[in-house]
Amino acid sequence: MYAPLRLPRALVVGVGTGNGRQDYLFKVVDTSSNLIWMKCKGCDPHSPQRHRLFDKTASPTFRLVPGTDPFWQPPYWSEFNGQACAFRVDGPRERRVIGATAVARGLTRFSYCLFHGGGDANRRRQGFLRFGTDVPRNPRYRTTKILPALGARNESSGHYVRLVGVSLGARRLDGIRPEMFARRDDGQGGCVIDLVTPLTVMAREAYDVVEAAVWSDLAHYGAERVELSGYGLCVRASSEAMKGRLPSLSLHFPEEEAALVVSPEQLFLMADDEEQGRIACLAMKPGRRTVIGALQQVDTRFVFDLKDSKLSFASELCIQDTVQDV
Repeated sequence: MYAPLRLPRALVVGVGTGNGRQDYLFKVVDTSSNLIWMKCKGCDPHSPQRHRLFDKTASPTFRLVPGTDPFWQPPYWSEFNGQACAFRVDGPRERRVIGATAVARGLTRFSYCLFHGGGDANRRRQGFLRFGTDVPRNPRYRTTKILPALGARNESSGHYVRLVGVSLGARRLDGIRPEMFARRDDGQGGCVIDLVTPLTVMAREAYDVVEAAVWSDLAHYGAERVELSGYGLCVRASSEAMKGRLPSLSLHFPEEEAALVVSPEQLFLMADDEEQGRIACLAMKPGRRTVIGALQQVDTRFVFDLKDSKLSFASELCIQDTVQDV
């Protein structure tokens, strides 16, 4: 019987607001959304919330934004209600009409660095979302362009990047073509960086090439393929022939030096079987578009510069940018 694979969890983020620092817990960090929002006291949430609602009466800086404020311009569609302004958000699941409140402006640059959560000590640690001048400098950053929105009103405003190729170890995979990752005019396809998706999803055509190449590489060293529901490729990893044989993967962007290297620890998930021992499964699944998921972002710092439409990244031991959870 297989022990369950330990998948990455969604990120939970706490923020503090106001001079008296009131802490609020955000369920998840979703960099594919262009809106940060929380439930407010006085509303009637459709789903229960364990933590406190934002209370505008306790905030010395809360104010309604007037409908004439220059902030209310596309991509937001204003709806006037007297002297106050509201906005409507259309999404794939629901439509919300939200009363406008004070808006923080100018923070167009942010960064995160995901660390390994394994072990009791690490699970009690907290990392940071860093903004503006708090983003660390690093001469080793590699940079690629964040693609602009296509302009469709209902399109997810995720951070799309242009992926052009894949390497297994030091070998560029000839069967991977840039058009496999192209974003179409209808908003389908493309490649996005996402924290909500645990494991990387790769466009089906490209995934088939990657899985075949990984299996060919492992079979060369005598790997034994096994089946595990929900995963396309799993091998026994307990044999002597397999020690140190799991490969790394590189995702190539158009810029010559911009390659995101995914280590074997982030490319494979491990499970234990009573009869077959240690099993390694490729932590990647096929899909209609390519999504670089949370597991494949571990120990890499990502810096999003929304003003200049740039994504920078560099390998980092992210546990060093954490503190003990009190």
